[in-house]
Amino acid sequence: MKLSDRRDLRSLFFIAFHFCLLIWGLLVLPGWSTVLLIPGLIFTTYICFNINHNLMHLGMFESTNANIFLNMVLSIATGMPVTTIYVPHLINHHPNPNNEKDWMGAHVVGNRTGLWRIFYYTFNAQIAQMKLRPRSFFTGLPSERSKSLICETISLFVFTIVGLLWNPFSFVVHVMLAWILSSNILVFINFFLHDGCDANSEHHHSKTFTSKVLNFFLLNGGYHMAHHERPRMHWADLPSYHARFVRPKAGVQNEHPSMLRHFIKLYF
Repeated sequence: MKLSDRRDLRSLFFIAFHFCLLIWGLLVLPGWSTVLLIPGLIFTTYICFNINHNLMHLGMFESTNANIFLNMVLSIATGMPVTTIYVPHLINHHPNPNNEKDWMGAHVVGNRTGLWRIFYYTFNAQIAQMKLRPRSFFTGLPSERSKSLICETISLFVFTIVGLLWNPFSFVVHVMLAWILSSNILVFINFFLHDGCDANSEHHHSKTFTSKVLNFFLLNGGYHMAHHERPRMHWADLPSYHARFVRPKAGVQNEHPSMLRHFIKLYF
């Protein structure tokens, strides 16, 4: 299992840390530790979603089977077979970032504002996607992804059964709750990275967040415009690409130093 790029050791460390929290969550009953476990698991689950996003675009290992195994691990980490995101994200969203053809584009939420915009979008975008995407999760997948989807589903099913048999109360409160909340955060953040931008502009359809702390944990997920321009570029190279190519073309109108400050400004 040879890494294609040693910089992905950070991704593997985050996955390992997430599983430490998962195991802790399964071993202890809900109590005082839940106050720490739930936020921690939500955050690390979201990081695993980011790692999966990067893996969809650019395999982490040189071996196809090793990447499939990592998909299985990430499916357990996130609570869903991760290949189910492949068609909505790579086939639909990337060619149509937040425009009318995007199944989960801004048209879902219309002119609603404030916090209601967040909740309305997060709920209705998932319904819209399920209505518009192919009925079979295998439609549109390359052969290795179809194989991966089967393996992911089996591994997640087995983990879920073991977790429910081992410690059902802890599994539901600590693990399943984190899965559900982080997957909804994923849906919203993907929208947030485009919300308020010009969906029909080649260079202004996505935002950029330059916080070094944020991008350390999210593996440069803040450099979203750069990612859309070069989706198969390694995440570690996105900041330099942004500085050299994105900023000279797009300016700084959609560039923000803090995701939190921009979130408060946009929705409050």
